[in-house]
Amino acid sequence: SVAALKLREIDVLKAKTNLRTISRLFNSYRGMDSDDVEKLDWSLLKEISKLQSPLEMKSRADTMSLKFQSDSQKAQSKLNEESLRPDLKLVASSSFYGRKENFNESLDKSFSTKHPVYAIGLTFSMPLDSDLKEKARATYRLNSIASDLEYRRRLLEQKSEWNNLLSTFKEYKEQLNVYNELEAAQLAKLLNEKSRQKRAQSTTFQVL
Repeated sequence: SVAALKLREIDVLKAKTNLRTISRLFNSYRGMDSDDVEKLDWSLLKEISKLQSPLEMKSRADTMSLKFQSDSQKAQSKLNEESLRPDLKLVASSSFYGRKENFNESLDKSFSTKHPVYAIGLTFSMPLDSDLKEKARATYRLNSIASDLEYRRRLLEQKSEWNNLLSTFKEYKEQLNVYNELEAAQLAKLLNEKSRQKRAQSTTFQVL
């Protein structure tokens, strides 16, 4: 009937729309912007089905970068904490002078050790606001802890994504094997139908 024909036309249009969407998505994975998929070498599917998933998970570049950032933050926090401690320094200096009325002679004498001047001393410094010092020290420690927790979180995400990737890879390989078996069965069915048609043993249906 006309209604049945129109329903079939709608199904065909839906199928074309789905095909165009899937083709564009497939091409986007290949770095292409097109609705048409060029002819592919389907023989590679057999090689894909033989691929084995990696046994070892390697750290990604972004995870390693975060690790280095965490180590740097820890070192900086420790350095900042050390700067809050009391500081005692020993200071020493030595100078040479020249004593002459004439400038040139005085300049020459200044490079000798006849009129040396020595100085030695101690310098001591410490933060006077103990409350502010403790707050600053706590801030440095929290920054270090936060950086470490962020790195640990990234490690957990990386492991989770890796396990999910392995599971997906395994499932897709199983699906590919089933599709290969289905293709073989359909091919055998097609060849059998061709053989039956040659022997006039096939029935053709026509919708009026």
